[in-house]
Amino acid sequence: MTPYESASLVTQWISAVASVFAVLVAVIFGWLTFINNRRSKDAQDRATYAAAGSSSAGPVGFEPRTGQAGLPDWELERQGDATWLLKNAGPSVAYDVTVQGLTELDNRRLMVPSDRVTLEPAATLGFEFRPRLSLPGPGNIVVRFATEEGGPTSTRVLRVPE
Repeated sequence: MTPYESASLVTQWISAVASVFAVLVAVIFGWLTFINNRRSKDAQDRATYAAAGSSSAGPVGFEPRTGQAGLPDWELERQGDATWLLKNAGPSVAYDVTVQGLTELDNRRLMVPSDRVTLEPAATLGFEFRPRLSLPGPGNIVVRFATEEGGPTSTRVLRVPE
């Protein structure tokens, strides 16, 4: 092999490695852009829900405790790294209790073992709110409940600190 052929072969290898590196960088930046877009959408969802909750006609209340007589108050207690308990800290029974994430990202992080439950005063419902590599930080859950069996539902949004 002549020195010219050797130099040409080395140049081809360097070009191939540089191309692979460029593709790898493009994939990494594409993934980071995708994650950033999801977080941006999540922030927009949270702002929309906050604005809706601040108006008198808003569909959800953002106060963690209702403070109204006869309504359940809700408390969150950490049980483990990603395990939480939703506690009915109020004086009345909560019927048809469901827990959902406030946004799409919150729903992906949330794992609730049951659909609808009835919570007596001081009773708890366990759930997982998992942190993920790309989804760290606090989140929000939506607690829907009725104060009478088969009655109209009320909604509370609780912040899950992380």
